Parts: sequence; structure tokens; C-alpha cells
Amino acid sequence: NFAVVRYNTDGSLDTGFNSTGKLVTDFGSAASDLGQSVTVQADGKIVVAGYSTSGGSNNFAVVRYNTDGSLDTGFNGTGKLVTDFGSGTDDAGRSVTVQADGKIVVAGYSSSGGSNDFAVVRYNTDGSLDTSFNSTGKLVTDIGSGASDEGRSVTVQADGKIVVAGYS
Repeated sequence: NFAVVRYNTDGSLDTGFNSTGKLVTDFGSAASDLGQSVTVQADGKIVVAGYSTSGGSNNFAVVRYNTDGSLDTGFNGTGKLVTDFGSGTDDAGRSVTVQADGKIVVAGYSSSGGSNDFAVVRYNTDGSLDTSFNSTGKLVTDIGSGASDEGRSVTVQADGKIVVAGYS
């Protein structure tokens, strides 16, 4: 399950966050869920991205919390969402960032046929896929032909361009 801890500046647990400073989020029937990256929006809401495993394959998973640690139900109706890049793919989010307009960008990989490729997804502030991004909200890029490629970090430039770094 996704696990999140928030500390005060002195290193003590912030009990204003889920009353204990700690929380665990389960995506349901998934075999396992793993948070990989966290960012904080301008309004203080916390976004965590990673993957959720179900039916033997991984899919991008994202959760958004309110500042008190409760799930933000304004995000996908539940505060959680899972995105599959296609039938038979194995996908995982590795890094998350938030654009100046509040759209959420997650980068990682999508694997099909035994080779990983860079994968990026962009969500609107409500958790829906942003179809102004590659017409589907999702994009897969093969960096090296036949090589295994994986996006590990994502950021957004001041001009709005998305930059992903990783390995090939």
C-alpha cells in the first residue's frame, strides 16, 4: 500500500496529518501498491504517484490528499486513480510534478513485449486524463530501439515544456 509520513520541521510527526502524522492507502483488490514520488500543490494538497498491481500487471497509480491527510474526493471522486497504458502492458509511475495550471504530470515506464519505454501521463486537476496532451492524456516513447527505457524523474520548464530523465 502507499505509505506517507509528514514531519514537523523539528523531525517530530505532524499529528495534524491524519492525526498520527502517518497514513496508508490501499487501492483495493490490488496485490500490491507502491508510492514512488510525492509533490505538494500550491494549495497544499499532496500528490503521490507510483503503481498498483492487479491481475499480474502494474498500472500507474496516483492519490491526492487534502492537507489534513484525508483523501481529496474532488480528485477522481475517490482521491485515487489507476491508469493502464494498454492491454498486456506493465506500467509504473516513477515521478510526479504539478504544472503551474494545476495539471498533474506523472512519468515512468510502460512495458510491452518485454521492453520498457518512457511513459508520461497528464491529468486535469479533477483526475481525468488531459486529452489536450497527445489526444489521449498518455504518451509512450521508445528511446533506444530494442533497449529498455525508463523515465525516472519529471519536471516542467517555465515555458510549460515537460522534461523527463531516466535511462535507456
